[in-house]
Amino acid sequence: MTGAEVEVGGNNSGIVSIGDQTHNEQHQHLPPTITPMEQVDAPVGLVNLPESPALFVGRDEDVDRLHAVLTDRGSGPVTVAVVHGLGGVGKSTLAAHYAREHLVDYQVVWWIAADSAAEITAGLAELAVRLQPQLATLPHQVLPGQALRWLSTHDKWLLLLDNVNDRGDVELVLGGIAAGRVLLTSRRATGWQGVAALPLDVLGHDDAVDLLTSTAGPSADLPGARALCGELGCLPLAVRQAGAYLAETMTSATDYLDLLTRQPAAVYQEATVDWVEPTMARVWRVSMDRLASTPLAVEVLRVLAWMAPELVPRPLLDGMDEDLTVRRAVGRLHAYSMITATGTAVSVHRLVQAVTRTPDPADPHRGHADIHAAREQATRLLSETVQATDPRAPSAVPVLQPLLPHIQALADRTEAAEDTLTTANLLNHTSAFLGFQGRPDLPERYARRALAATERLLGHDHPDTLTCRSNLAFLLEANGEGARAAEIFADVLADRERVLGPDHRDTLTSRNNLAAVYEALGDLDRAIPLLESTLADCERVLGPDDVDTVGSRNALAYAYESAGRLDQALGMYEQVLADCTRLLGPDHHFTLLARNNLVCAKAQIHGWASALDELELLVADRTRVLGAEHPDTIVSRTNLAVACGSVGEWDRAMALHEAVLADCERVLGTGHPATATAAETLATARERSQQA
Repeated sequence: MTGAEVEVGGNNSGIVSIGDQTHNEQHQHLPPTITPMEQVDAPVGLVNLPESPALFVGRDEDVDRLHAVLTDRGSGPVTVAVVHGLGGVGKSTLAAHYAREHLVDYQVVWWIAADSAAEITAGLAELAVRLQPQLATLPHQVLPGQALRWLSTHDKWLLLLDNVNDRGDVELVLGGIAAGRVLLTSRRATGWQGVAALPLDVLGHDDAVDLLTSTAGPSADLPGARALCGELGCLPLAVRQAGAYLAETMTSATDYLDLLTRQPAAVYQEATVDWVEPTMARVWRVSMDRLASTPLAVEVLRVLAWMAPELVPRPLLDGMDEDLTVRRAVGRLHAYSMITATGTAVSVHRLVQAVTRTPDPADPHRGHADIHAAREQATRLLSETVQATDPRAPSAVPVLQPLLPHIQALADRTEAAEDTLTTANLLNHTSAFLGFQGRPDLPERYARRALAATERLLGHDHPDTLTCRSNLAFLLEANGEGARAAEIFADVLADRERVLGPDHRDTLTSRNNLAAVYEALGDLDRAIPLLESTLADCERVLGPDDVDTVGSRNALAYAYESAGRLDQALGMYEQVLADCTRLLGPDHHFTLLARNNLVCAKAQIHGWASALDELELLVADRTRVLGAEHPDTIVSRTNLAVACGSVGEWDRAMALHEAVLADCERVLGTGHPATATAAETLATARERSQQA
């Protein structure tokens, strides 16, 4: 057994488990110390605009058009505009310039890289924390909703969503606000019905020359600037990068143009929609030739090309070489405008990434083998960080959450047939983290892909393959597919008994997992005997104080409780709590689970009124340790609501039930099993309150 699958059930909301492969579902609500977002005033000067070029030329008419749209009082309390055009045309520059020019008109100006829905939610999450820093203690999935709540109850803000690829990605934002201004930028020229759309073209030739000469600086040798701008297609991004290169290397515009013209003309004949990328490829080749004296800089850029464009945590790159060497490489890339680096993160323009990931036999910096090695390096760096954390622990959230867009980008850019064991491990551990955060839809896809790779590379019976199969079963169960999960758990158990033997830790884990699903499906006749024999074998093989044995004991106690054998369950719960407190400490999530199980068993014997005080303390402790919307905390909040109703405090009980349902709908969606359970519980409570 890998220590990843030990399952511990034991409260009246369903099975809860421990171990590296297990997955516990629950959610959070705001702790009492956090102010409702409706009552939060924006900090003075809350602005996060990206650094803009010092020069802004040739866009006066575009700025005026944009201002007219965003200040049109006839558009209602919410105004949405989109600036669209070719990549690199200057949409982001225009949006940032406009925002800077009108900072006095807004209390909050917030910029989000909106390449994907994941990046949008990450940006909203950061906004929530900047509005109210106390929210940083909560799991990440609740934060976007808090930001939207603030936006919906305030005005005088400007939200900028940069480089939207799919209108569906921004519907969460557009459908969740009631006042304010939203400015989008996108390559998409269609699909913006109901939104004021402003097309943006390339610069005029004279303006492009002005931009190049001003960027290159007074000491640059600029004969041939006009011809160079023509070769660059007057694309602002390419012109600015060329000017930065001229300034950095003291190269003349004529020599730079000569370097570009020596590249194969066929580059310009690629798909016209993506004509920007060939231009960027030429700029990239020239810059990389100069950076060749710092080989790690080229390697770093190749690795970054497999990540999401924005906010790659700099510590992620530390594993590439010695600290000073990595710093120098990042600094060189920043100096050549190939990346944007801060003290904590690195961002790469998506066009540079696209070119960097594209093999070119004529380019020594973009050989197929080098690009393939960079993808493997990116996978290794992400996998090592993910696997070094416990996906169940609250401390994993600030470490792993910022990596999710980069893991998704890597997965999207890698063909499943090319997945390695490192890729499989990365996706498997990421699926476990997301599952523990109450998001089983995406992790199920990751788990299936990890299983396919592991089975292809190691075979059907390899222990790692069996672990991946078991992990997939946990996620299926969390998605309400208990019967299918039971089938997989049964198959895994049979294979582990055959391959590993009946007393192997992993085999004992599989017995617990299968029994726990039987219990969840109401098949106690099969669950209880299996749990009883498994506990006896765990005590014999692992010892009474092993955490897996404690988990097995907890699972059996829960099954006894489900069967109405409360006296037996109560004694076992008391032993589990004592063991957890002694072995793990009072704040460990499993110790908190044991407290919840014990108090619920007592409540069934002595009545919920007797459990009210302990439930109050448990909700507070779980909120403090796990966050208010963690799945475990949701269980305790629901139990507290039931207890309040039992003593006639129906107003409070209904408020608690309604808050739980709202959180489930927001975090998990209306179709999730936990949301359905919350809705049923609320309906039952409402009916009882009316009868009281």
